[in-house]
Amino acid sequence: MGQQSERSVSVIVKDPQDCTEAEISKFAELVQLGGEVKREGFKDLIRSAKSLIWLQIDGKTAGVAGLKHPRKQYRQRVFANAKAEFPSDQYPFELGWVYVDESYRGKKYSRHLIENALKSASGKSVYATSRTDQAAMHRTLKRYEFQKEGKPWTSGRDPEIELLLFVREAKLLFG
Repeated sequence: MGQQSERSVSVIVKDPQDCTEAEISKFAELVQLGGEVKREGFKDLIRSAKSLIWLQIDGKTAGVAGLKHPRKQYRQRVFANAKAEFPSDQYPFELGWVYVDESYRGKKYSRHLIENALKSASGKSVYATSRTDQAAMHRTLKRYEFQKEGKPWTSGRDPEIELLLFVREAKLLFG
């Protein structure tokens, strides 16, 4: 029997304004591998985020996530599409761009990304959207006290894709 070696796991959290152009490009490249974003204007959206999170495993970038400052119109459209009960202006941040390289999936590494994104929210309410067929992500979001809100809706980018809205209420910070 062989022994499995311990992996070195680290997380880097940065304000996009503190990132180099190479870091922004690498972040964009990884998120685009997930096939969920349009290329046009994407780097500008990345630069407008609150924080960018990189997951490093044994020195290799294994995943990324972002805590976004969604545009008001986009946020309103998401909540309207979901027929959400809560007003969108109660959720200043969106957890998004969560991507874990295929070779690291199924090992719960996305938790490192989500935990650090939520720390960046400084206790404020956060929402996230997820495809209806992403059961593993739904379980992870629920683990971090996100609740499904409203009803599924068809993606504007692809009529074959349905999305769900998840919300996480503001948390008081102690210490």
